[in-house]
Amino acid sequence: MLRVRPTFFTSDLDSARRVLESLGLVATEEGEGWAILDAGSGRVELRRVDAGLPADGTAEFAVEIRDPEEFARRTLEAGGAVVVLDDVVTIGGGDGFEFVAHPTAHAAVCADADPRITVRAVWLTPDAAAARRTLAAIGAKPAESDDFRAKNGGILSVRPADAADSGPLCFEYDGDLVAVAQKLTQAGAQVTVGRSRLEVDGPGVVFTVMTPSLPML
Repeated sequence: MLRVRPTFFTSDLDSARRVLESLGLVATEEGEGWAILDAGSGRVELRRVDAGLPADGTAEFAVEIRDPEEFARRTLEAGGAVVVLDDVVTIGGGDGFEFVAHPTAHAAVCADADPRITVRAVWLTPDAAAARRTLAAIGAKPAESDDFRAKNGGILSVRPADAADSGPLCFEYDGDLVAVAQKLTQAGAQVTVGRSRLEVDGPGVVFTVMTPSLPML
């Protein structure tokens, strides 16, 4: 199993959740200071942090898996670098970037989530070839350009940058972006409508919504 599940850190968890729910995501797991929302393809974790911390308002590249030991075995056999410590699975990229694969018992995404929405996690890197090799090793399948599809939902994107890091929170939406912009605005978000994309700013969360396969950067 492999599913896209980036984490977004926010000092305003309730507002972030409200905005994402207006986009069409559905909360399926939650606890003190965190919530996980399903999209039609892929999931997003919201995690509360104190206001003013560097992490506030940032996204972290991550995936979901079923069995840590089996995932690690297959990744290593495919030439990837992975460490398992107390069920915390860390994957290393050849560019020095590391990301986490979260074990989960969650099966299919919620049927109430908008099926037109796909979660996109972004890996910024100065070494796109190394990043592509890592994503192939964890079982993601090449798609358009430097995008990979996770078997159980979501897109993993490799994008050029001077330094390795997680990119912004992004979604693909296969529908009317103007109608989505209206819903987001009603939820209190500031929305900038561009050509085939929306830039959404708060409250509590910042992200991009784009038409499928639109180049990001």
